[in-house]
Amino acid sequence: MWRLKLGEGANNPYLWSSNNFVGRQTWDFEADEGTPEERAQIEAARKTYFQNRFKVQCSNDLFWKFQFLREKNFKQTIPKVVVEEGGSVTKETATIALRRATTFFAALQSNHGHWPAENSGPLFYAPPM
Repeated sequence: MWRLKLGEGANNPYLWSSNNFVGRQTWDFEADEGTPEERAQIEAARKTYFQNRFKVQCSNDLFWKFQFLREKNFKQTIPKVVVEEGGSVTKETATIALRRATTFFAALQSNHGHWPAENSGPLFYAPPM
């Protein structure tokens, strides 16, 4: 199973860092790591990516999202807000939607303070969605 490791490398004599490896991202693979359910989830994501790789070329960072949400034991407790076609958006529905998104992205934030996501596409930064 793939595991994202952040800020490691201080024990490697061939690596040097001016910021103590903050933000350094490496992926490690251990075939027997994780529960059978976690391995099945990763395998399903791999198959979906492989089947759609010519239509959707971005990886969606699913491995990272699975890992961080599992490590932080994240459960979305704020209910989803649905605005019907032709309905109006109220301040309350906008606030609920914003809180829901904020709690989700806070769960995906690394302990270094960044979101270790793939940023492919246009040359501007948009938070990983």
